[in-house]
Amino acid sequence: MFPSNFFYRPWIIQSHGANKHTTTFIDPIKKNIEAKEIVEMQGKFCIGCIDEWIFLCDKQSKEYFFLDLHSLLKVHLPPLPEEKITFTSFSLSTSPDHPDCTVILTGAILEDGTNEIIERVLMVCMMQEEKWNKLPLDEDFIAATDVILEGKLYTDKVGHVVVFDVLSLLAGQVDTRTIPTPMLVQYPRNDMVSVHLVESCGCIYLVRLYGYGGGPTIYMDIYRLDTSCDEWLRVDGIGERSFFLSDMSNISVCGNDVGVECNCIYYASSYGEDRHRIYKFCLDDFTMSYTTTPIEETEYESRFCWFVPTRSRRMIRDSSISPTRVLSVATVDGEEWNLASDSIKKAKTWPWLMYREKLDGTCKLLDPFTGKKYTTIVGLPSSIFPTQILSSKDGWVIVLDSANTMLMVNPLNQDVVELPFLEEFDGVCGITFTSVPTSPDCVVLGFCTNGDDSIDFYKWQSGEENWTIMFDDESHFSAAANTNPIFFREELYCLGESGQLGVFNPAEKTWELLDKPEPVYSEHEVPFRGTQDCYLLELGGDLVSIFKYNYPDFNVRIFKLDKLKMEWIPVEDLAGWTLFLDPRSSFAKPSPHKCWSNKIFFTTIHSGSTKTCAAYCIKSKRYDINFCDTKKPFDCVWLEPNLIGKY
Repeated sequence: MFPSNFFYRPWIIQSHGANKHTTTFIDPIKKNIEAKEIVEMQGKFCIGCIDEWIFLCDKQSKEYFFLDLHSLLKVHLPPLPEEKITFTSFSLSTSPDHPDCTVILTGAILEDGTNEIIERVLMVCMMQEEKWNKLPLDEDFIAATDVILEGKLYTDKVGHVVVFDVLSLLAGQVDTRTIPTPMLVQYPRNDMVSVHLVESCGCIYLVRLYGYGGGPTIYMDIYRLDTSCDEWLRVDGIGERSFFLSDMSNISVCGNDVGVECNCIYYASSYGEDRHRIYKFCLDDFTMSYTTTPIEETEYESRFCWFVPTRSRRMIRDSSISPTRVLSVATVDGEEWNLASDSIKKAKTWPWLMYREKLDGTCKLLDPFTGKKYTTIVGLPSSIFPTQILSSKDGWVIVLDSANTMLMVNPLNQDVVELPFLEEFDGVCGITFTSVPTSPDCVVLGFCTNGDDSIDFYKWQSGEENWTIMFDDESHFSAAANTNPIFFREELYCLGESGQLGVFNPAEKTWELLDKPEPVYSEHEVPFRGTQDCYLLELGGDLVSIFKYNYPDFNVRIFKLDKLKMEWIPVEDLAGWTLFLDPRSSFAKPSPHKCWSNKIFFTTIHSGSTKTCAAYCIKSKRYDINFCDTKKPFDCVWLEPNLIGKY
């Protein structure tokens, strides 16, 4: 009836209502699909899955029930009210077959015909009861995730977690308290956040996954709730646990018990292009990777969900395929050096990939060609961690600390320059600097585009105590997401999503959106926001723009600015140069060896035993590896080594 090995490793389940009589089972390890006829699931929609119980509904009969996939036992819920209801989250206090099990649904009552929301509601009942308690919620209460722990319902509300007393809800009363959630990350730029509450070993975790526009997931942060004081603590690990997240249900298990890597978070989304990807966030080294899956299109009501066996409690050991072949990445590190040794001084000075490995400031420096690693600990007070890397130049990086203060740091010799506090930082979408901050001529410039695409600039010069803020309300500029501007011929050049250029002159305090070059995309060809990475850099005295599409073939387009005609000219040959690309900071260097000539290195790392960076060959127009076989650090930047100190 079920696929082989179904009860011994994670699967993804899709049911299709009346559209299909079969249920789709997706094996994320072998990447295959199996359609099975499960009589109890025919004609039903899948809402979610908890502890091997799948939550199903029949739209025709309005029947809601939990199905035990081991025994096919059904546990029916009381009939719901006659109104048309859509649910955004559900939670259980214990297993559905337990007589004291409490079920809580959150959602909205819709107007029949128009589907407009009439009322936000919370529905609660115990399994042995015959009817629901329906309690009204605020009209802005859109709970996308919730969990029950020790008689309390924790549910997400934008910017807060609202805690309900379950016994009060059963009595028809609303008794709540509110816990503010940590501030969302400001960089990388994002406008989509998927929030997940997970109960694990008696603790509540908050996991947030960030995206921009229609693009892929680009960042993740995780917190644990200290229930003694209702404060969220940023954590950099979950031990032997593994989290499986989807849109309506989140599961925590011991990774070893289900044959996946521990201390990892696995995420499958039902929306956009991400519905074809399963992400893995590894907290051992703060990297993210993904594998593609052949998930089918289906109706909105039938979200797919994880099925993770929790009763078998046995490790899968398949002699032909390791269960962690796709969902896990072998961690075989090459030789490493500590920066305290002088081996780093003997290294070649092409850009290295610097990435954060822990929240405490521990960073790795990776030679993109050889895979050799160096370890450094950024010498900052522990109170300011965690930090985020914003930009890089001349061996220095700009980092943003947990209090939204910016610092300029040389990771190799531990020099630090603190910048004045910038209250408006939450809008900054690009930042760079002219020279090392110990120089009296150092200028730091940031910019942001507002909702109406007007643009603001923020300037700080070495020795000044405050930022200078300049505004431009006339020109409209749609900046490429997370692409830092660059200084070129003493002016600041900003790249737009379609290849248009804007130029800011810091000396004259003027901003101009150039008529030329014309965009590289026509009006009807522009990729949807977030679906491409854009890069702007200087190469041999020329301005170069590069666009890499993130679905599905990762097509790369390279252009050089013809300064006389002011046109973007396609580039087919780098003439002996090697590029190191990241939206934060990109570099062009003469190739140190002919085998690396005409190649582009990205900030993704091979997952195999050779930890070199993924490269794209311009002549062959091919990558040296499938992106599914790489992992990308959460927070990274290209760094040009600079061992010169302040004094």
